[in-house]
Amino acid sequence: MIIKKILIFSTLAILGLILFVIFFWDIPAPQEKIEKNIEIHRLKK
Repeated sequence: MIIKKILIFSTLAILGLILFVIFFWDIPAPQEKIEKNIEIHRLKK
């Protein structure tokens, strides 16, 4: 019974951590690559 509670708690904790990382972590966007792609598409036209 105790092992089952520990497994459920650890699973919920991992899911909460994954949601925190996805929604609240400040992930820097690859700005230079995006600007380079925009320049290439603009020059093609």
